[in-house]
Amino acid sequence: MNAVGGFFHARMADLKDAQVLMLTSWQTQSLPSSHVLTIGRILTPLALLVFLNVLLALATSNGRRRFLEVTEAIFASILMAALLVAVLGMPIGAIYLVLKAAAYFIRAVLSLPIISGILVSIRDRIIT
Repeated sequence: MNAVGGFFHARMADLKDAQVLMLTSWQTQSLPSSHVLTIGRILTPLALLVFLNVLLALATSNGRRRFLEVTEAIFASILMAALLVAVLGMPIGAIYLVLKAAAYFIRAVLSLPIISGILVSIRDRIIT
């Protein structure tokens, strides 16, 4: 519970700092320097605005319908991409398995004494 409270207090401090920065920027008619702007001071108010806009959109039936349609489209796109990756990855996996099986078969055949003897005799004929 302490971590959640600390996170909440840090976001509230970011909101207060952002409010002070915006007011001083408005009053001085200049932008704040880059060392004053931190990620928290920028992203916390933006996240709050996005959250409030989503809540306002969900308050109406038309907004809920559109929100659910967009959410469904996003999930469908993610699932289609995952399916596409899985299907297109199958031939690569099959090629890998065939190569591993061929390497295992060649190692097994070469480990037979008669085959190794034949290979040694061929090597001796080629070298001499």
